[in-house]
Amino acid sequence: MRKLSISQRISMMLIISVISLLIVGFVGLFVAKKESESIQQITGDSLASIEMLSEARQTYMEIRINIYRHVMNMDEPKMLEVEKSLEGQSKMLMQQLQDYRKLLSGDGKDKKLLESNTANLQSYLDILQSQLLPKSRQNDKSGANAILFEQLAPLGDKIRLGFNEHME
Repeated sequence: MRKLSISQRISMMLIISVISLLIVGFVGLFVAKKESESIQQITGDSLASIEMLSEARQTYMEIRINIYRHVMNMDEPKMLEVEKSLEGQSKMLMQQLQDYRKLLSGDGKDKKLLESNTANLQSYLDILQSQLLPKSRQNDKSGANAILFEQLAPLGDKIRLGFNEHME
C-alpha cells in the first residue's frame, strides 16, 4: 500500500467531511419536508373538520333555541315562521353532517361518533316533528313542555356532548 502524504490525508479528510455534511443535509431536508407535509395535513384536514363540526353544533344549538321560541309563542303566524326556520336549520344540519362525512376516511373513532350523533339527531328531529310541534301548534303548552323536558332535553344533551367529544 502506498503511503499518503499529510496534504493528501488532509485533502481526503476534507472531501469525506464535505460528502458527510451533504448527506446529513439532504437527509435533514427530506425529514423537514415530511414534517411540513404532516403539518399541512393537520392544518388542512383536521382544522377543516373541526370547523365543519363547530358549524354543525352551532346550527344544532340554534334549533334548540327555536324549539323554545315555538313552545313559548302563542301567536300562530310567529309559530309558522319559527317552524320554517326549524325546517331550514334541520336540513342545513343534516347537510353539514353529510359534508363532514365526506372528509372522513376509514372506519375510525370519528366515523363511529358521527354515526351515533347522526342517529341521535334523527331521533331528536323525529320527536320534534311528530310530537312536540303538533302539541305546541294546538297550544297544548304543558304537553309540549313535557315532551321537551322528558324526551328532547336528555337526548339534546347527549347530542351536544357527542359534538363536544367528537371535536376533542
